[in-house]
Amino acid sequence: MFEEVDASVVCKQLGLSRFGPTIKPHYLLSTYNGPSDVLMDSVECSGSEQRLIDCDNRNSTNIPCDHGEDVAVSCLQRRCVEHDIRLANGSAFEGRVEMCLEEVWTTICLESWNILNSRVLCRQLGYRSEGANTPANIPGPISMPIYSKQFHCSGHERRLFDCEKSGPSPPLCNHNHDLTIQCNSTRTSLFYSSSISSFSLSPSPS
Repeated sequence: MFEEVDASVVCKQLGLSRFGPTIKPHYLLSTYNGPSDVLMDSVECSGSEQRLIDCDNRNSTNIPCDHGEDVAVSCLQRRCVEHDIRLANGSAFEGRVEMCLEEVWTTICLESWNILNSRVLCRQLGYRSEGANTPANIPGPISMPIYSKQFHCSGHERRLFDCEKSGPSPPLCNHNHDLTIQCNSTRTSLFYSSSISSFSLSPSPS
């Protein structure tokens, strides 16, 4: 049976998001201009493959299928810049943290989160790191993916995704444990020097 993990590889190969693919039987399509032969059967992907042909499958000229068993896949468009951060359901400096992964917005699990992570996150958003905290949770939509790893920031990283990561997430990670952040409302100008791996912070011009 062709499953969602198999469809995710198709979407990835097409340069689209691997999250949230929809599998449709071929008869739902209005036209079919493909080859006359069925080329693959019993496809089993792990999700790490870059191309569908890299997945385990039965690939021969004697596949016992016809086009009545063809599948079609609907993929989501990429809608954001990789590893960007935004705050939802709050203000410019407070809200549920959402991160762009493969151009789909995901939430981040609060479990194992710490103050160093918060400081890096707030600086990435353009706010001073002092006083960053995690207020009451604002659950994300049930359909939104949850990032499956934990962050371990030293406090000097340029962006949250530059921090060391480990995974998978603890068992409690669900939308009732989505990360919500409150940053210092003072805006900053951020200058990063890769040669010394440090930050210089100065107030933004008024």
